[in-house]
Amino acid sequence: MRYCEGVVRNNEMAPVSATTKVIAETTRGLIEAEGLSQEQVGKLLGRSQSYVSTRIKGLQPWTTEDIDALAKHFGLGNAFGLIDKARGITERK
Repeated sequence: MRYCEGVVRNNEMAPVSATTKVIAETTRGLIEAEGLSQEQVGKLLGRSQSYVSTRIKGLQPWTTEDIDALAKHFGLGNAFGLIDKARGITERK
């Protein structure tokens, strides 16, 4: 298979942080629980399906704007709510 110049395969991407991986797992779980497709999530965010795919696989980090939009969609208030969920924090004191 031939690849276009400048295209990076998933296995050639730079390593990501543990934070990126935990947020990816959390968002993937929320997306799957609601039965959304990657295309639907992409439309929600104004992004492509391939963009969403690399983020839910934890290969690339979500932007803070994406996290905020996803959190609002899933009823978590804002990006901090989604991050708290990723950290296992379920209620604030």
